[in-house]
Amino acid sequence: MTIFIRSNLFIIWTTFSLSFLLTYCEKDTTIQPLSEETVLIIGHGGGGDHCHDRYDISRTCHNRYSAIKEGLSLFEGIEVDVQVSKDSVIYVGHDTILADSSYGPIINFLTSHQIDSLNSKYDSSHHILSLEQVIQMFLKTPKENAKLISLDIKNYYHQGSYWQRFCKDSCDRMKNSYRKVFALSLKRSLDKHPKIKDRLAVEGWDIQQLEEIHRFTPEVRYKCLVIRTFTPDIQALLRQREYVNCISKPIETTTKREFEQIRDFFIKRQNKDFLIQLWTATDSLNLRKAKSIIKGPATIQADKYAL
Repeated sequence: MTIFIRSNLFIIWTTFSLSFLLTYCEKDTTIQPLSEETVLIIGHGGGGDHCHDRYDISRTCHNRYSAIKEGLSLFEGIEVDVQVSKDSVIYVGHDTILADSSYGPIINFLTSHQIDSLNSKYDSSHHILSLEQVIQMFLKTPKENAKLISLDIKNYYHQGSYWQRFCKDSCDRMKNSYRKVFALSLKRSLDKHPKIKDRLAVEGWDIQQLEEIHRFTPEVRYKCLVIRTFTPDIQALLRQREYVNCISKPIETTTKREFEQIRDFFIKRQNKDFLIQLWTATDSLNLRKAKSIIKGPATIQADKYAL
């Protein structure tokens, strides 16, 4: 009887200890919000070059495997442009050109099978990467070079008359459904890689897109509205959409006074978990300007030539 009681006590104690250790370890892996002292330099487009032709073999073009791999070794995080394919898979890419110097269909209008066929024509360093591949690269990178991944969301269904010939009468219908499709596609990625949520920012000009993302994945740490200037209308919009806790804007249109105005706006809302992103430091002069303006929590998106 005594042996039985001791055995049960041992099992209970072991279970409790394991439970405590697992809980402690889980908490220990949580990435805390960026502090007032934190300013991250992250790779714009992964950190490569802006190329009109993404297949230019002489350069390390933005959003390409080689740029992202290099960026994860040079910076404290990366920013990449993302689009969702016709069959609801998120891929990395910005420009309209997907095949040698020709204005081909962009990712929004292609299926994964069509993208795979296009990739098969080129070596792996020139492939159009899926967000899944980029997340895997990011999570395998040491934490000092993978503190934040920022996704700049592209939706070309409402970008002007040129695109009408690709989607014709479906453009107006698709531009609205695209937001939900993208949000659900992102949710699937985050459900598969929950560790990424604390190190993720999503940014876009489209407030409705951010709303859809918040609806399906409210735990994404930073929802960033891209703006040119911090106008009273923008401030009113942010008060209405309290889930938007991040502003992204260009360095060239930002003054120190405006930056402090944005920062004070978030602080007065008693929002300790906020972020301000400046883009893009293309050279060391731009980077010095950004550093002179900025105070954490913030990021500076930079090309490698700025370092």
